[in-house]
Amino acid sequence: MRESTLGASEPPPNVPIDSLQRSNHRPSPAQRVHLAAALTQKEASITNLEEDELDLQLKINHLMKEMRTISDIRSREQDEADSFRFLLAPIRLLAPELLAQIFKYALPAKPHPQRVSSPLGLAHVCSAWRKTIMGSSAFWNNLSIQVDIHAKSHRDPDIISFWYGHANSNAPLSLSLSTPTYMNYLPKSMYSSMVNFSYRITELRIYGDYDLHSQFLHLPGRTLPVLETLFLVGLLIGEDEDDYYYGSEHGRLFKSRGFKFDITPSEITVFDNFPRLRFVTLGLPSIAFRENSFFALSWSSITRLDIQGKITQGAFIRLTNLCPQLHAASFVVDTESSSHSTEVFNLATFVDLMSFRLQLCKPDNRFTAVDALPLMPLPKLLTLVLVDDEDHAFIFPLRAIFPGILDSLALVRCLQLSHISCSHDELLQLVMACPMLEDLRMHVLDKDLAYQLRCLRKTPPERDGHAPPLFAHLVSFTFAFTPDGRNSIEAVGAAFTELVYTWAMDPRRCRPLEYLSLYVWIEKYWFDKEEVAARQALERLQGEICDAVEQAQSSRPVVNVDVVSSLSELESLTGTFWCPF
Repeated sequence: MRESTLGASEPPPNVPIDSLQRSNHRPSPAQRVHLAAALTQKEASITNLEEDELDLQLKINHLMKEMRTISDIRSREQDEADSFRFLLAPIRLLAPELLAQIFKYALPAKPHPQRVSSPLGLAHVCSAWRKTIMGSSAFWNNLSIQVDIHAKSHRDPDIISFWYGHANSNAPLSLSLSTPTYMNYLPKSMYSSMVNFSYRITELRIYGDYDLHSQFLHLPGRTLPVLETLFLVGLLIGEDEDDYYYGSEHGRLFKSRGFKFDITPSEITVFDNFPRLRFVTLGLPSIAFRENSFFALSWSSITRLDIQGKITQGAFIRLTNLCPQLHAASFVVDTESSSHSTEVFNLATFVDLMSFRLQLCKPDNRFTAVDALPLMPLPKLLTLVLVDDEDHAFIFPLRAIFPGILDSLALVRCLQLSHISCSHDELLQLVMACPMLEDLRMHVLDKDLAYQLRCLRKTPPERDGHAPPLFAHLVSFTFAFTPDGRNSIEAVGAAFTELVYTWAMDPRRCRPLEYLSLYVWIEKYWFDKEEVAARQALERLQGEICDAVEQAQSSRPVVNVDVVSSLSELESLTGTFWCPF
C-alpha cells in the first residue's frame, strides 16, 4: 500500500520546469537535480557579470577623468581665443576721440534718470574707456539731477560742482533739476551752486511744484545771461484746494523753510534780461499769468513758445502780441475763465510762425462767434493742430476760430483736428483752404461719420475741372472715430475705403497716397469682448483698404489700424511729421 502525503502532490515525470512554476507540485528528484545544476550555472554567470560591470565602471571613471581634463584644456583654449579675438576687435582700433563721439549717443537723452545722468557707467567697462570718459570734457557739459526730499540735500550742490568741474571751460552747459515725488522741493543750496556756473548755462530744465520754485523764481535778474532754452514746469497741486494746501502739514513745513505760495508775476525776478532766450516751455499755473503785466521775460526774442498750463483768453491775447518772432507756438486756453483782459491790442502778424497748436480747455457749449478767439494772420503757417481738453469732457467747437483761421491756411502741410465739433460745410471750407495739405488727421465728432467722409469726396462746383483736386498733395490720412449704433466700424470703414479709393483714382493727383490710418477711439467703460470685436473688424478692413488703393495707383500704401483710448496714444501711433512739439 502506497504511503499518502500531505501538501503538494508529485507531478508527472514529464512536466516541464515552466509548468512546474505555475503549479503547486513538488519537483521530482530528477527535476531537483536539474534545478540545482541550473542554479549553480546562474550564480556563476552573475558573478562574471558583476566583474564585467566593475571593469566597465573603472573604464568609465578613467574616461570621465580624461573628459574633464580635456574640457578644462578646452576652456583655457577658449578663453585665450576669446582674448585674442577681443584684442583683434575693430573697436580697439578706434581712436579715443572717435570713441568719445560714439559714447555721446550712448548717454540718456531724456529726463529723468534715477539719480544723475552719468557717463560713468561706460567707465566701468575697461580702463581705456574710463580714461576716455574722464579725459573728455564733452561728457560733463550736460547734467540732469533728481532731487529727492529724503536725500541728503547738502550733498547735491557738490554734484553740480564736481560735474561741471570736469566740463570744458569754454563749452556751454545744460542743467536739468527735477523733484520726482509728491510735494518735493529744490533746496536753496542747489540753486546757489547753480549760480556759480550760471554764466555758461544755455539750457535749463526745472520740474516741480510751482509754489516750491520760489527760490529759483526770486533769483536776481541776469543770473543766466546766455540762456537759450528754458523748460520750466511747476503746476500747482490743486488750485481749488488752497485751504488744504496752506493748512496741511506739508504746507506749514515748506512755509517754515521760506517758501512763498501764490507767487505773482511781479515777484518773479529771475527772468529779467535773457537776451539770447529763444525756446521757452512754461508749464505754470494760471496764477502766473493773471496780472495785466507778465513777469519780465525777453518775450520779443522768443521763437518757440509752448504754454502747457491753462491760461485765460486775455493772457492768450497778450502773449500773442508780446511774441512777434514766433516760429512755433502751442497754447492751452481756458475759455470758461472769468478773467478777461481789459487792454486793447492790435493783432500782430506772425510772419514767421510755421507751427501752431491750440488746445481749448472746457469750452462753453454755447460758444458763439462773438466769443471767438482773435487770431492774427499767419502767412507762413505749415502745421495747425486743434485739440480739445485733455479729459475729452468737452469738445473743441471749430467756430471758436472760424472763419478767421481760413485766411492763414494757404501753405498748411499738416492739419490735425482732435475731438472737434463742426458742421459739414465748416469742415469742407476748412480743408478747401488748405490746397497744399500733405498730412490730414481727423477726429471730428458727427452723428453720421460716413456722410462726413463722403463730403470729403465732393469737388466744389466753383473749382475748375482741370485744376488739381482737393487733397492733390495728400500723402498721409488718419481718421479716428468712436463707433456707436449709427456709426458702426463696418459702415465707417467702408466709407473710408471708398474715400481713399476715389482720391487715388483721380489722375490729377500730384502725389500718391503713402500712409493711411484708421483708429477706433474706445471709451473707458468698454468691455474686453467689445475691444476684441473692434480689433477683429479693423483687421478685416486693413486688407480691403490696401487692395482698394493699390488698384487705383501704382504703389501700395502703408495701412495702420488700431484701437486707441487717449490723444497721447493716438499721437504716438501717428507721429508728428511737421509739428515740433
